[in-house]
Amino acid sequence: KRVPSHVKDFHSAGTTMKGTTDPYLHARQIRLYCDGWTVSPQTLFDERGKCMVLSSIIEAQKDELSVYRGAAQNGSSGFTARMSNMIASLKRSGLSAADVARSAESMDTESPARAKLGDIARIYAAYEQRMAGELADAEDISREMCARFEASGVFKGQNVFVYGFDMITPTFAAELLSIAPLCRTLT
Repeated sequence: KRVPSHVKDFHSAGTTMKGTTDPYLHARQIRLYCDGWTVSPQTLFDERGKCMVLSSIIEAQKDELSVYRGAAQNGSSGFTARMSNMIASLKRSGLSAADVARSAESMDTESPARAKLGDIARIYAAYEQRMAGELADAEDISREMCARFEASGVFKGQNVFVYGFDMITPTFAAELLSIAPLCRTLT
């Protein structure tokens, strides 16, 4: 089996410590490695693109919202950014818009949390629909990458050393958690 050049590059990014090769793991290195896996026709977009998509969704949904109607009608970029963070957190937790909607529906009808979750589910569902088969955000790419780690074998038997703990994002933390059971050590 031929080893793709991006795999060789990933392994050569390591350093020798006590006679073993320990790849210094950084989000950019992981993504560089995984660029060779890209087979999706989806367009990757960054946080600004995500907020643009969400802003248009919120504008279209504003009259259907209950708790968040005022924030949506004000067109606040802060609200859009908070929704973006909420959706990212839900995706990292493995929850879909349908899961959030079911949780909201299971709550007491008088519960303020029910209305909030209902608004979040409505916006999240529209976001999922807009993204379907066309766009991919950082959480989508991370989820796909993590799903492929085990089959790739790139971390099997490796001692992985992570540096820059002041720069670990929630998405990168989820990636590290998926790597941990695959490598010999994760430090």
